[in-house]
Amino acid sequence: MLTPEQINEMLEAAKPSIIESIKADVKQCITWEVKEQCAKQVRNHVEGWITENVIPAITAELVESKQGLVSIGAALGPAIVDAVVQTLTKEVSEKLGKSWERKKIFDALIG
Repeated sequence: MLTPEQINEMLEAAKPSIIESIKADVKQCITWEVKEQCAKQVRNHVEGWITENVIPAITAELVESKQGLVSIGAALGPAIVDAVVQTLTKEVSEKLGKSWERKKIFDALIG
């Protein structure tokens, strides 16, 4: 069993490394906190700038081009629907073909 004197000697010997370890941990925590606060401040500033400068400009462009966008949408609507229908028809046909092939394989295996 260790005597109180031996314990005190061990603590005194380890004291410099304990202090350095604590300093390193504190430095790492402070560095992380500073980085986090800087990132937060930059993020807030950028969001504010975008809200103040970019969004109004985009909104103005959209309002100015509104009639053209609406007419393009109306003109492209039927073409988009046709393309979606063709794509879905092709995919469903392929899946049905594969399911029929799978059924034949299962029948042959079980058969």
